Formats: sequence, C-alpha cells, structure tokens
Amino acid sequence: MKQESRSVSCHAEFRHIILGAGCAGLTLAWYLIEAGVTEPILLLDQRQEYTNDRTWCYWSLEPTPFDDLAEFSWHDWNVISDQHQTATCHSSRYPYLFLRSGQFYRRVLDRLSQCPQITMRLGQQVQGYEEVDGKVVVHTTESSYTGHQLFNSVGVPSSSVSRTNNGQPWLQHFRGKWIQADRPVFDARRVTLMDHRVSQKDGPHFMYVLPFSSTAALVENTYLFPKEVNPARHHSEIADYLEDTYQLKSDDYEVLDEEAGAIPMGRNETRKLTNERIQSIGIAGGAVRPSTGYAFLRIQRQCRQIAVRIAAGQNLTERTLRFSPYKYGLFDEIMLRALGQSPHLAPSFFTTLFQHARTDSVVRFLCEQSSLLDDAKIVRALLKPELIRMILKLVWDQSVRLAPPLKTPQFLKALQR
Repeated sequence: MKQESRSVSCHAEFRHIILGAGCAGLTLAWYLIEAGVTEPILLLDQRQEYTNDRTWCYWSLEPTPFDDLAEFSWHDWNVISDQHQTATCHSSRYPYLFLRSGQFYRRVLDRLSQCPQITMRLGQQVQGYEEVDGKVVVHTTESSYTGHQLFNSVGVPSSSVSRTNNGQPWLQHFRGKWIQADRPVFDARRVTLMDHRVSQKDGPHFMYVLPFSSTAALVENTYLFPKEVNPARHHSEIADYLEDTYQLKSDDYEVLDEEAGAIPMGRNETRKLTNERIQSIGIAGGAVRPSTGYAFLRIQRQCRQIAVRIAAGQNLTERTLRFSPYKYGLFDEIMLRALGQSPHLAPSFFTTLFQHARTDSVVRFLCEQSSLLDDAKIVRALLKPELIRMILKLVWDQSVRLAPPLKTPQFLKALQR
C-alpha cells in the first residue's frame, strides 16, 4: 500500500476510488483484495491518522474476518420495559461480540500495506465529484483523481433518511460513558441491551449497558427521536441512571472516556440515487438496519457482494446488490411507522420481542438470517391490535404499489428476496 504525501497535486487515475476509509471503505478494500482484484485502488479520507475512535457490537451469526478481534463476548442479555418487565435471554450459539475500531483498523491496514495496488491518501477534504467521459473525477483540496468506479461511504443524503409524521429525520442519538466504579456493581456476564426505566416523555428512550467486569462498563444513553439531545442532558441522565440502578454517585466512579453519535434509522434510498459507476456503501449505502441501528454485519455482507461481483466482471445494479431480503425492509417500515405514530409502544414492543420469542429466532431475525418458522414466531410474539392494523395497511399499500403486474403469489415470493 502506498501512503502518499498530502502535497501531491498530480491528476492520478485509478480503477476504483473509495471515498472514506472507515469501516465500510476499509472493509471493501479488504474484500476486493481477498477476491483477487489487482487493478489500482485509491482510498481517500479526511482523517490525519487512525485512532481507537468507536466500537461495534454484533451477534456472531455469520463469520467475518474480524470476529477473533472481539475483546469481549456475552451469551446473556436483558431487555427491560418501562414497567419493569424483564426479558432475560441466553444464546449458546450466537454470542454478542464487542469490537474496538483500533483492532479492526490495525488488521486491515496491515493487510493493505502488503498490496502494491492499494494507495491511501489521508488528510484529503473531498470537494465533490463528477462524471466526465465515462469516468468519475474526484476533486479534493489537494488534487483531482480519476477512476472508472467510485464507492462513496461519506455522508448520508438527507433524502435517504426516513422521516417521522412531522417530517423530521428519524435518528438514533446516543452518548456513552466508560465507567470505572470503586466497587463491584455490574454483572459481567450479562448485557443490558435496553433498559427503558427512564423518562419516555420525549419519545423512545433507553439505557444500554456493556459490562466488561464487575467494576467497569460502557453506559450509553439512547433516544429514538429526531431532536438533538445536548451533552449536558445526556450526562445528567446517565448520572441519574447510575445512581438509581447501581447506587453509584458521581464520587463512586471515574469516567475514563466518552463516545457519541447519531445513526440514521429508516429505509435508505441511496441505491436509487446512484448508478453502476457510482455506488454508495456503508451507512451512506443503507447498511444500517433501520429498526435496530446495527450495521457491522450488513457492511460486511454488502462489501463482500460488491467485491465478488467486481472480481467476476459483473455489473453492479440495485437488484444484484440487494444484501437484505425484502421482508426485513417491510418489517422495519412497519415498526418505524408504529413507533412514529405511537412512540409509547417502544418499551413493550422490544421487551415483548425478546420475552415471548425464542432467543435464537430473535437473533437470526435481527441479523436477517431468519427462516419462515423464525418469522412466524416473531410475528406471534408481537401480535397487538395497533401492530396488526399497521401490518394490514402497509401490506395493502405495498400490494397496490406493486400490482399490476405483480400479483399476490409473486408479492409473497418477493418478500423472501
């Protein structure tokens, strides 16, 4: 891998250009190399260096080249409603993995450093790109680069984010603190995926707790609504939660680090905005699961498909790059509509999902690997009058939109694609 100076001003040409060298960009480069692609590949990123800047969690349902890097794993987790109902879950087959970005970056960068066809240029502020004479030209503050194909993992167009009834984008806002307590208070064997025993007055709101030991944990305050939550409010609510739930006052623990972010939740339409020469990937390409905010496995699946098709000399189209069966998009839209219209349903919705369906079925469903039997168990667990009405309306809307010529049998078959 070539890491060239920021001062380079020549107009260079590459076969593939990847905008953004974070999780999605590096993952695509990894799979392109693994698939045997030998044409010149350029990665552009505005960062000056790599740091341990984020974490990813996912269930180990389908293998990735990075599973062994996970620092922690859990086979048990809880989901708690605002009425103190607790779904206690265990899966011996599918552990919940915790992966730090620093480990991921090191592995990928080490691999790419052995590949002469890879060029990486950091500190590059992208000013825009355009199609010229059947090629794509990317302009940065330092240079211009020409490529036959562009993969963009930078930014999420506003048109690609689902919106609530009042037209605001649906985002998952979170802020977390790495806590070191002065005494054992955490159950290191069990993750708290969602604890809704916090105020729900501003919409779906929960705490997420990853325990690394009996005295250390990452505690995240999460909101599912379109408003920004200022840091002071996050800090206050985390402090209140630690005191109420673990009897930890501010003097009883040290904050080692913090993280924050906003994840787009909802159907992503960027694939309809691109063509075979320009393709969005990662969060910008719809890799976030709308109903959950999880993205790591979907990024792996998406980038692996792209690399395989490029190596085989096949075209990239919306249909051939569908990395998620249609039925999951339908479910996600139902859920988001339901929460948009009745946000008070969120605590019971998620708790019921984990409480009344078998854990492994839920995990397979959340990771988009569920069977029809798994789906039936999920639907049975979630049947409520409000949800039934939403399902019937959405299925009718979709059937009207798709027919003619797509009739009912073909529509049902399409759900599995």
